[in-house]
Formats: sequence, C-alpha cells, structure tokens
Amino acid sequence: MARQRATLWTAYASVGGGVRFCKGVGFPDGMLPICCGEREVLEANFAEFWFDGFYAVPGISERTADLHRYEALERLRVRMVGREGLMSYYSGMNRRDLG
Repeated sequence: MARQRATLWTAYASVGGGVRFCKGVGFPDGMLPICCGEREVLEANFAEFWFDGFYAVPGISERTADLHRYEALERLRVRMVGREGLMSYYSGMNRRDLG
C-alpha cells in the first residue's frame, strides 16, 4: 500500500514582517513565500521567531526600508530551507505538480 504524503503548508511573510502559514502550496496576494513543510515542522522551526504573540521575520519593522526588508526575508528564506523537513516554495510547487 502506498504511503500517503503529508499535507504541505506554506510559510509566507507580509510587507510588515509578519509570518503566517497557509495550508497547501500557495500564499495570498501581496505576500512573499518563505518555505514549505508540514504544519508541525514549520511551527517548530519558526518558534525562535515568535515575538509579542506572532511570528516575524527578524530585522523587519514598520520603519524598515524596502531593500532591507527584502534582504532580511532572503536571509530567513535561506536559513529555513537548509533545515530538515523544510523545502523551498519552488520545491513545494514541484512536489504538488508531480503528486
């Protein structure tokens, strides 16, 4: 019997630096993807980025310039994709399309 794949979730960031998760491989308009993985794996890996009741991209505030926001998001994206159980958003797209 074939093993059923776990449901992927996508971690994504808003312009203000807030991080949220949505079920599936995708993200709302106006947001940027960080990585994909199972919900529990995402929560465990993002636990260190829990600030004042929500997940956030380190180094981003409402006053952060756009270029610095992008750089902070890219640093986080690279950092997260190297962790066990997480994959890039693009790998998640490939898995979804092949599955």
